[in-house]
Amino acid sequence: MAMKIVRFQKGGLNDRKMQDWGDFAPDRRLVGKPRESGYNFYTDGTKQLIAGVWECTAGMVAIDNFPRDEFCILLSGSVIITDAAGHAETFGPGDGFFIPKGFSGTWNMPVTVRKYYVIFEDKLSAKLAAAKAKPAPKAGQKTTLKRAAARRSRPAARSGAKRRR
Repeated sequence: MAMKIVRFQKGGLNDRKMQDWGDFAPDRRLVGKPRESGYNFYTDGTKQLIAGVWECTAGMVAIDNFPRDEFCILLSGSVIITDAAGHAETFGPGDGFFIPKGFSGTWNMPVTVRKYYVIFEDKLSAKLAAAKAKPAPKAGQKTTLKRAAARRSRPAARSGAKRRR
């Protein structure tokens, strides 16, 4: 299957209607009641890489341990992003910026803002970390691999002999 180019048109809509994504959770809202909408232009097969357009009404939200890496280009409006140390950066139309996974701070939108985004959310590493966090089997406890190896090492049944069920 041939891969296709994904066009990001100037207004960000790419001739598609924005989808209502609802309000930010109350525990994240600091000022106002910002409401999100957006459209994903692209999602890869692993659902780890996503690209699209996002819009949000005015307000300010808390960001605590941002769960993904995200590159943004602002299309309209403005945003003031302040990190946990109090350093603030202001972005307007045409500005690009990157928010790393783990970032904490605030996202202040004095007016409605629209941006392109490319998000990478490393879901595989989280699964591997969870698998590593599982306790090791106790001494003498058979794991699935040990049970499978034991089955393979059993002598094959003679032809004509009945199998036990």
